[in-house]
Amino acid sequence: MSETDKALTIAAGGDAMVTQRLTQLDDDGFQELQRVVADADASVVNLEGPLHDDESTPIPGPLTHFRSPPWAVDELVSTGFDLFAVANNHVGDYGQSGMTATIDALERRALPHAGIGRNLATARAPAYLETSSGRIALVAATTTYVPGTEAAAQRKDAPGRPGVAPLRLRPRYSITDEHVAALEELREALGMDDSIRDRGGYVGDPDDPDTVSFLNVDGGPAGEVLQFERGEENRVRYDPHPDDLTEIRGEIETANRNADAVIVSLHSHEAENGRYNHESVPPAVETIARGCVDAGADAFVCHGPHRVRGIELYNGAPIFYSLGNFALQYHTVPFFPAESYEAIGLDPDGSPIDVQEALGSPVTDTVEKQGFVPVCTFERGTVREIRLYPIELGIGRNVSEHGIPSLATGQVASEILSRLSTLSDSYGIDVRTRESIGIIEPE
Repeated sequence: MSETDKALTIAAGGDAMVTQRLTQLDDDGFQELQRVVADADASVVNLEGPLHDDESTPIPGPLTHFRSPPWAVDELVSTGFDLFAVANNHVGDYGQSGMTATIDALERRALPHAGIGRNLATARAPAYLETSSGRIALVAATTTYVPGTEAAAQRKDAPGRPGVAPLRLRPRYSITDEHVAALEELREALGMDDSIRDRGGYVGDPDDPDTVSFLNVDGGPAGEVLQFERGEENRVRYDPHPDDLTEIRGEIETANRNADAVIVSLHSHEAENGRYNHESVPPAVETIARGCVDAGADAFVCHGPHRVRGIELYNGAPIFYSLGNFALQYHTVPFFPAESYEAIGLDPDGSPIDVQEALGSPVTDTVEKQGFVPVCTFERGTVREIRLYPIELGIGRNVSEHGIPSLATGQVASEILSRLSTLSDSYGIDVRTRESIGIIEPE
């Protein structure tokens, strides 16, 4: 961050999937939250799902297909957001046409956005916002995405592919000697050598006595190989793809030369030991976040697991490992593809509410009905204060208001801030509470 004399405030919201008007709600809690977001010099949010008017077709599979009308982003702008991270696992729910429609909707409104593009270079590129306190840059990526929705690079002899900016995580399976022996026996009994050999150069089978490979034969001619490595314990870990890390860090370095502050947004559902949507933070995401700070990021914001995670200060830069939800109006998605009904075993002539009830709303559990908006104040290139505004999404409200954010107060605010404090203990962060707001004051 440049050492400007002006104080700079940056706010961030988590997952936002909007299908109803936010700003028409006559709710004091939402209006207070709206003031928090709008008062910051720059406010970034994750746009969860594509923007289109039903002109795109859903991708195959029994997925939770999200879709928002283009005016949904206008609601987020009216809420106070002016920077949009669009790299996530739902923006591709309606394929490349849905992603292109999303890009078109954002470009028509001249809204700075990052993490999606017409090819890989534009998906990786920083977005810039001019403010009275300086220029803010946003770089966005996602570790969680549906294969085929990631952007592809353009060549001199081939076009690129629209999509999200990926940050590939390779799962690594560590198993003890006892389980290595059992897998080797099972591999031989299944004739796995022949299955891999049939695929020729499409499948790599490492000649390593400490590795056992299994082939998912449902993966087509190329297949998919799972590698189990000999280790001291049975555990799943992730390795970030080095090329993706190099490209993202390069974009951060470029942004740092062109802007007064750089925000990095990462969408990631992965948790420790192969878990998903859990409050634990996998070491790979910690490595990614700290590497981004080393490359020049002034704040790192993560979202995806639909619940809050801990906070870290690394070399003076705040790292928010998950903001939880900001707005998640999943219950009013107007339709789902036929595969969803078939996969869940529902009547093919059923209604969307049947799918929603069978899958379970993303805001069913109390911890998933919550989140927080951090507001970071920077002075002379250093973060001086972080305020944490707890939010809830419809606890105790009518069904028509489910998924709409409101500034939390009282017992709900205390619960959210207490959870944040506990989850941040391992990072040495002290979260103090003052009038239903969390306060972090770096030393």
